Amino acid sequence: GGTADQSEAVEQVASARLIVGPWIAAVAGGAGGAVSAEFARALVESAADKLLAPLEVEGWDWAGLEAWKPEAVAGEVGQIARSIRQRITGRRAVSMRRLSTLEWIAVIAGIVALLVFLAFPLLFFLNEIAWAG
Repeated sequence: GGTADQSEAVEQVASARLIVGPWIAAVAGGAGGAVSAEFARALVESAADKLLAPLEVEGWDWAGLEAWKPEAVAGEVGQIARSIRQRITGRRAVSMRRLSTLEWIAVIAGIVALLVFLAFPLLFFLNEIAWAG
């Protein structure tokens, strides 16, 4: 039943070395009431390393971090796997987020501006050589 499953989950969390899951698992009453206060407390108090995914949840917003839409989690499996590898090897998990379309446009515009900036002195130099010769 539910109570036996919950007790087993609490025991597993208490003895785990690494916990991977959605952040809402650490909130009592989270996931529509599916997370009990006992489980949330066990998760928070566990000595395990914790990798909690920033899933988008109605009524919650993230500051300084993009929330993952539940349907996009499959696309983040690579990031989750990298984070797990980093923790297993004793390093701090570092996120690598993808650039947005606007950020890509800014990067490309910056590269073009740099090339134009570098091209003028080169063209001037080549022009001087052509006129000197």
